[in-house]
Amino acid sequence: MIKTLVVKHFAIIDEITVSFKNGMTVLTGETGAGKSLIIDAIGLLLGDRANQEMIRTGENTASIEGIFSIESEALKASLNSNKIPYWNDEIKILREISIQNKNIIKINDISITLNQLKEIARHLADIHSQFDTQRLLSPQYYLDLIDGFRLDLLRPYLEKYTTDLAMYLDSHKNYMKWLSMQKELQDKLEMYQYQLKELKNLNLKVDEEASLEQEISVLSNFDKVNLALQNAITLFENGLSDQLYELQVELTHLKTYGLGYENEAELAKNAYYDFEDLEKTLKHQLHDLAFDPELLNQMNERLNELEKTKNKYKKSISELIDYQAMIETSIDQSENYEAYLAKEKKALELAHQNVVKSALSISKIRTEIAKQIEKELSSVFKDLVLKNTEFKIELKTKDTSDIFKKEVFSLEGIDEVDFLISTNVGETLKPLSKTASGGEMSRIMLAFKTIFIKSQNLSTMIFDEIDTGISGHVAKQIAKKLKAISSTCQVLCISHVPQVVAIASHQLRVKKQEIQHRTIASIKELSFDERVEDIAEMISGESLSSTGIQGAKELLLEN
Repeated sequence: MIKTLVVKHFAIIDEITVSFKNGMTVLTGETGAGKSLIIDAIGLLLGDRANQEMIRTGENTASIEGIFSIESEALKASLNSNKIPYWNDEIKILREISIQNKNIIKINDISITLNQLKEIARHLADIHSQFDTQRLLSPQYYLDLIDGFRLDLLRPYLEKYTTDLAMYLDSHKNYMKWLSMQKELQDKLEMYQYQLKELKNLNLKVDEEASLEQEISVLSNFDKVNLALQNAITLFENGLSDQLYELQVELTHLKTYGLGYENEAELAKNAYYDFEDLEKTLKHQLHDLAFDPELLNQMNERLNELEKTKNKYKKSISELIDYQAMIETSIDQSENYEAYLAKEKKALELAHQNVVKSALSISKIRTEIAKQIEKELSSVFKDLVLKNTEFKIELKTKDTSDIFKKEVFSLEGIDEVDFLISTNVGETLKPLSKTASGGEMSRIMLAFKTIFIKSQNLSTMIFDEIDTGISGHVAKQIAKKLKAISSTCQVLCISHVPQVVAIASHQLRVKKQEIQHRTIASIKELSFDERVEDIAEMISGESLSSTGIQGAKELLLEN
């Protein structure tokens, strides 16, 4: 449950602190006083998106902080999986909105993402808004209502379906690409064949250019290279190696006299042997060195040929080698197009089988969930003055026989759903979106929320005017249902209906006033006498009457 809410610089709220209690708490106040802002603030703590327009005029940031008690193992598991510590079975959630878009989300002082917050908060509370009731008019939202009832059961099936759907869509894309490639491959086949012959004849090698340039440089400077090698060998013949040998001998003598020089002697010894090897190498190179003008001419011609090819294709040698591999593949694809297309179709057929299988698994689970919902709603309807109401969830699966028809697969599966209802004996079932009245919609949504709370084991339920469009006996029954819910779940609700307000254990009045040319919202818990006046105004209007006061007292004392 939510225990404390602190809101600063949020719309017309400058700063308020609210303590919430167990049971049922109702928020009242004039239209526009800021009641919905309290719900909006809690919504941010539960993962709603924030925007700069929420920040109070003249301020740089707005902040909402809430303390929640931990009352379910599912919540603890979610906190643990997100590596968020907790103590005393409480968590503190902070949302800070900045005009610089440097928004902050923290749980117990640990920074988290919005998606993490949503994942954790779904175990805390659920907010019913007026928009939720309107969703009963839009079949597009019906699957969400069904899935939300047992999302824990459906989640692994939905995850498997999502993976299979991605693979199917990828295979579909590949197959359609191959269908469109045939003409392009055929159009380029002759050109690719000519280019492949040309490139193959060149027998390209990655390091050939560098090797040719080095060999050409040696032959082009033959006289200088020959002279340098001879001069170097002369140095060795004049005793260079002998002098290094004598050096290492003398250093070794110094070492035997206890003067050290162990490292120096070793260095001289190694240098002597290195120079011996170098002398052999130089003599070998001088022996092999020969000037071949024909070879030089051939190498220059080869280098020119490579340069012309690079300029023609506007590619480096390594790029030309890659290009040659690509056109070889393209030629193979063109000449064996039907085989490649058949392979892609086989992959598509397999992917289609997998995604259909996953989708049907979801449909099977949904059918079971739908039956359970129908059964539980039937019981709840009686408490909400809908005793003759018959409700049915109609689930149909789309035709998936065409492997190319990808549009039958939505992110939720292949199910089409409609809610059918009959509120009077003898009437046939008709679509809920076209037949139910506003008051019936409110009660049906309350029935959904009632069974949803039970299935999700939520500790807090928030209703934003669930009682819109009702009065009299129906209002009293809704009030009783909300009260019943509050026996196992903290209930917060905004209401203008006297019966609902009176049945609450606690009442908070939200009020706005102008102070120094600024509108400021405030909130206060009402005493019994203050509640009498507030409810009496709802009954009799702005001017209090003795009848209204008496009626308000009776409503409060009944509860």
